[in-house]
Amino acid sequence: DSVIPDTAACSLEADLDQFRERNLLPLIKTNTSSSQQFHCVRASSPPVAVRGCGDCSGPPSVAFLFLVKNNVPLAALWEEWLALSMDRRRFTVYMHIQEGASEPPSSLRGATSVDKVETSSGNFILAENALWKAALRDPCNQMMVLVSVSHIPVSHPDVAYDVLFQHRVPETGGQPTSRFCYAKAKPFERSTHKGMGNMDLDRTPADTASPSPSCQDAESTIGYDLKHHQWRAWNRYHASIVVAQGLTYPYDGLPWNRGHGPYADPSEWFGHHVLRRALGNGAVWKQVNGGLQTNHTDRCDDKILTEFCDTKTCWSADACGYGMGRSCSPSGPLCFSSLNLTKLTETISSRHPLFFRKVTPDATLFDEGGREVGRVTDLLISLTQNYSRPVSVTSI
Repeated sequence: DSVIPDTAACSLEADLDQFRERNLLPLIKTNTSSSQQFHCVRASSPPVAVRGCGDCSGPPSVAFLFLVKNNVPLAALWEEWLALSMDRRRFTVYMHIQEGASEPPSSLRGATSVDKVETSSGNFILAENALWKAALRDPCNQMMVLVSVSHIPVSHPDVAYDVLFQHRVPETGGQPTSRFCYAKAKPFERSTHKGMGNMDLDRTPADTASPSPSCQDAESTIGYDLKHHQWRAWNRYHASIVVAQGLTYPYDGLPWNRGHGPYADPSEWFGHHVLRRALGNGAVWKQVNGGLQTNHTDRCDDKILTEFCDTKTCWSADACGYGMGRSCSPSGPLCFSSLNLTKLTETISSRHPLFFRKVTPDATLFDEGGREVGRVTDLLISLTQNYSRPVSVTSI
């Protein structure tokens, strides 16, 4: 479980500098003292990602990027799940462990720890950037999936691989498209979250302007930067765009919480905001979710919810039919201490979602009669083997 060194022999800094110089154009700062420098993608630049260190000697891979506070309580489950793959080289694992962890982390075997960066409660933007940067070092990593320690997989790893590599569009140079779970809420509705009060503000998160027609239409106030964009799958090109800018939030005196839209921690929407501003409002829709080819502001098709929301998270008081859960925090989703066996089996049998979030380490399964049949960690792998089967072997 090594920590990635930033050595001269294999440092991404020169590669990122070159990527930024060739593909990105600095936006004009309307606030000249701003600590942040936003960029847009040059209209003429090809969609080529950061190359990484060396050559890829194996199949294109999916990088799982774990944001870890103290430990990985479901590490053994993830290890067993990854071992089901027909080719273990299809998957890599990286972890960022929060500074000041109160106990040594229980690590995933084969996972690579990245150098620790500053984090705070609800804000993991710099940690996400560090994980993306670490994954970009490996030229085989083509898709990068952010996951939490409460995630469980609910599909066979080879099914997940097929799904993540399923859609490709010319606008991303033939790379798989990034996958974002666009919420149903309107993008700039007034916040009515209990205890938050009126959060309408007169400043936008990106206090910059587009300098020339060479830039995409990087409008700062139109788009779909909302809660629940954190646990997404990013392709290599999009990760390169975000990492090359190295931005964080809050900055320049802006509030910690976004002034528009639903209450959300910065890391839940800011990465998408940076990507959208860089690509432009017209281009971003063509490069995600199989190529939407249309502005998705203010609406969400059911197809997006069922096909591209890869992580299932439940906020409903009825536990979405999955079992028994309780609110983890005043503003958070449900944490599940038990799951309905029939519902979980149905989920595993389908190709979507790929993951389920907020499952406690000792969560149990119960049947239709309400009888406990075992622990999720003990039964999930056999359920996956029996009910989630790859349709075909993907040739990438």
